[in-house]
Amino acid sequence: MQALERCPACRARMGDATECPRCGSDFSIARQAERQSLALARLAVRELMLGQTRQATVAAQAACSLASPLLARAVLRMIRQRPCPLQEINGPPAEGLLPSPPTPSFLNKSASQPLTTVH
Repeated sequence: MQALERCPACRARMGDATECPRCGSDFSIARQAERQSLALARLAVRELMLGQTRQATVAAQAACSLASPLLARAVLRMIRQRPCPLQEINGPPAEGLLPSPPTPSFLNKSASQPLTTVH
């Protein structure tokens, strides 16, 4: 369903036209925003299917900022309803914070060991 089914100025039916057939108002930019929004919503679905929740959220929010398509709103609703993967493994995070990531092994060397340089 298109967001711009009728001309906001005169309420004439728009169809797929970028210009109102009755009053001549130009809606080419609005139509472009609709197309970009739909493309971002589809990207959000693809990212969500790949397990890329953060990228899916960004794409869906961008789609909503342009034209708020139903598909993008559905993706955001689905993401909000999904449990956090870390919560399933570790339980709820303490005080609303996520657990800190492990320290890389190269940072665990003692200060007495000299650092090696690569030339």
